[in-house]
Amino acid sequence: MESVSPGRDRSHLLNRRRLGAEQEQRARRYLERTGLRWVASNVHCRAGELDLVMRDGACWVFVAVRYRRDARYGGALASITHAVARPARRQF
Repeated sequence: MESVSPGRDRSHLLNRRRLGAEQEQRARRYLERTGLRWVASNVHCRAGELDLVMRDGACWVFVAVRYRRDARYGGALASITHAVARPARRQF
């Protein structure tokens, strides 16, 4: 039987990824209920990654899903700074 090398515990990264995927699914379901049509998820481009790409009639909608477990430092909207938004604006 092979031994497992004692490395750093990275289970918290898996939990964060799982939580992120759950929040993206939650956002997608909400937006679909409001009438948007899903096109793609986790689209990689030069500027980074788009969590959701959707359509609202003839308009394209690019969604960054943000989640904060604790609102003490502001909600999800407070996490979108000019530096975060700039690459997406430049790309599209």
